[in-house]
Amino acid sequence: MRRHWFIPFKFVSLFVFLIILPPIIYAFLPLAIKEFLSFGAPYIFLVLALSVYYLILWLYFFIIWINYYLDVWIVTNERIINIQQLALFKRIVSEQKITRVQDVTSEVVGIIPTFFNFGNIYVQTAGTKERFVFEQVPHPEEIKRVILSAHGEAVKEQGAEFTQKENFGKI
Repeated sequence: MRRHWFIPFKFVSLFVFLIILPPIIYAFLPLAIKEFLSFGAPYIFLVLALSVYYLILWLYFFIIWINYYLDVWIVTNERIINIQQLALFKRIVSEQKITRVQDVTSEVVGIIPTFFNFGNIYVQTAGTKERFVFEQVPHPEEIKRVILSAHGEAVKEQGAEFTQKENFGKI
């Protein structure tokens, strides 16, 4: 699972607005200022400033995209894996056996998350990392049901294996 598509959409919208902002500002400048900026040192400074501005914008977009794309939550019939990208070169990967799940809570707060059906899921486990948080994932209620179903099946399977081992010892 990844975050809902609306989360990066907010940042991309801001990115597009910031890209078109300098041409809009330039269009509304008086003609005298445009002529002053079009020759010599002011022109070179303007080109340098705009280059740095757009370079920072691209870096911002790249970091937002990497953070969105590399934050992943994986639920299997054996484990829950949380891969969290904190910075460009900082990642945390944690996993927990599905049988150690104690509680699963889904949370949808706000008008937009309710309308687009995304929210947070909190998975309480018996491990060293007590709580896994799946942030802003789509369809949190369905994911909660999948986790609880996988937990139930894993516990039944583990109980069946334990009973078979116990019976094998008695034979």
